[in-house]
Amino acid sequence: MINRVNPFHDLYAGDSVDEASFVDLFSPILVDDALPLYQSGNVVLQGLQGSGKTMLLQLLRPKVRIAYSQAEVPFPVPGELAKFISGGINLSKAGVIEFCQKIQRESPPRDIELLAQYFGDFMNFWIVYDIITTVEKYYSADNQQLLEEIGLSANAQCLSAFSRLLSAHPCWLASIKKTDSLLDLKSALESHIKKYRKFLNDPFSELDEFEGALTTIGIPIAAAADCLKQSKVISNDVNVLVRIDQYETLGTMNILGHKLGDLCQEVVHKALATRDTKVSYRVGARQYAWPKKPKIFKSEGNLEHKREYSIVSIDEIVRRSENSKSWIFPKLAEDIAHRRLRLNGLQDPCKGLLAKIFASTPRAGEKAKKIIKDKSKRPGIIKFDQNWPDKWSHFLFDLAQEDILAAKFADAWVRQKSGKAKKQEVLEKIPYQKPYPWDARYWQKERVNQALVQIASRHKQRPLWYGKEDVLGVSGGCILTFILLCKHIWDRWLQLNRLREASELEFPIPSNIQNLGILSASEESLARLPEGQNATMRQQFIKFLGNRYYQHLTNDSSMSNPGHTGFSIYPEDLAGEDRIRRFLEHAVDCGDLYSAEHACKRIKGRKRLKYYLAPIFCPSFKIPYQRTKEPEYIRIGELDAWLEAASNNILYDNERTNPNQLSFFD
Repeated sequence: MINRVNPFHDLYAGDSVDEASFVDLFSPILVDDALPLYQSGNVVLQGLQGSGKTMLLQLLRPKVRIAYSQAEVPFPVPGELAKFISGGINLSKAGVIEFCQKIQRESPPRDIELLAQYFGDFMNFWIVYDIITTVEKYYSADNQQLLEEIGLSANAQCLSAFSRLLSAHPCWLASIKKTDSLLDLKSALESHIKKYRKFLNDPFSELDEFEGALTTIGIPIAAAADCLKQSKVISNDVNVLVRIDQYETLGTMNILGHKLGDLCQEVVHKALATRDTKVSYRVGARQYAWPKKPKIFKSEGNLEHKREYSIVSIDEIVRRSENSKSWIFPKLAEDIAHRRLRLNGLQDPCKGLLAKIFASTPRAGEKAKKIIKDKSKRPGIIKFDQNWPDKWSHFLFDLAQEDILAAKFADAWVRQKSGKAKKQEVLEKIPYQKPYPWDARYWQKERVNQALVQIASRHKQRPLWYGKEDVLGVSGGCILTFILLCKHIWDRWLQLNRLREASELEFPIPSNIQNLGILSASEESLARLPEGQNATMRQQFIKFLGNRYYQHLTNDSSMSNPGHTGFSIYPEDLAGEDRIRRFLEHAVDCGDLYSAEHACKRIKGRKRLKYYLAPIFCPSFKIPYQRTKEPEYIRIGELDAWLEAASNNILYDNERTNPNQLSFFD
């Protein structure tokens, strides 16, 4: 039974539900492809906003592990990798941005460096406190089987020995008094954290309040892990994993002309650089936030990728490959939809749920007929060339009434052929019998989406997006986008059926409602884009490209360049233009553009970079999300001019809508 609550209303439900609900909501589909997260060694977990980074890291938390055991649901991490304990910090929820309150515009560089060291000290105390809390939670769960699975010893003497060892460790620089009481040790750590809270929020506190007793980032954390094993609280084969989530928060701390955020990032990098095998760090970061060369605090060196850390990219895991059978995203999306509907009270969601909810996306011919239902109006879509013989015009007229898509293919084919050497022969000889020459499989496949755009445009309509395949395609492999699409479709469906009983609602959701929901989600995504670095400029560039591609698709009557919904450039051209290169890289990291290397068709063996709009933006511009054929080959000068036009808010038709706006290059 369907009820009137939108199961996709909360886009970030996984971040806010309790642990018991997390077990029901979490999809384990990604775990097998992200196993390095649960092994030894430092890992940076990258992904776009809403890609599932935080949920994967949540599996490390003790309350979640305990909830799986209590629900008698198998823990998603394989047994041989499940021997770990974890502590950590969510930089956003921990309020580290409060360190900015100590910055003045006239603050000397030494004070900013000192604040970064305070940040490292704060992290040490917070994470060690969380590791101890983790051990306590496992003990208090009173689950001997779980303790054995993890490798924990429920022994009061061991805990006392641990407290004595850690409190006496020289890493604390006498800021912690020696004790054999775990309660006293926790109290001392908590007191230090509260002291920071008071310091950061007291405008009269001096900046040298902690100076002389600052711990070195990572050292107390490693000491805690070592003491846990020395005291036999955990066995020697248990991994101690440290979570550092919402790394991108640090990027917002560069204020008043100072780079505190950059320095705090360098402090995090220093923790990873220790190469201490006692602990393994897990850093959750959005794609754009993690620097290409992670600098180490108070050092000229950088972290070395694959030596000091590895990267697990959710975006790469869910990205569609050439082999569609290996594409993991449809399975992930279906499982998430299944879990959300089940939590919403839908009894026994069936296998093939997305096909039941949305039905399959129909063939292009059916879409074309939906765009123009009146057969008598279909011939008006074809632009008859005055130089063509009457018999060609009559043939296309009749064909359009029967099959408008086939007529559009025929129109494009004859335009291509009549522009070549055998023009007269093509115009004189009409292929009345099927298969038609324009029925060639790959010729049609490359042009079918452009044909639909032209049919819709000439009928003064938008193309149609609906069905399971379109929902997944417009999602572009981003789970947040998929949930957003479902939310908008569901909202429209419930609004249009507000006078009907819930029991009367049935799947599949009508195609017109899906189409409206997809367009609404696309427009919201485009409007929401002005967030983060260069956000307004990125939005203007996306609009410039979208308008440009739409005009190309509709004006190219012969459909000679159907792949021109993206552009391609030589990497070496970008190498000499740092500002443009950085802008494009950031747009890709933010998920506004998709980029990939491809082989140049003109010069064998040479590589190029191709760029396309994120699929979610495509409905807003009435262009297809599918990528076929070769993109438009351009040079750096053309890209420079595009950025200049976009920065001045000039649409592709050269209409200046805001002539006073500053240039991207000013």
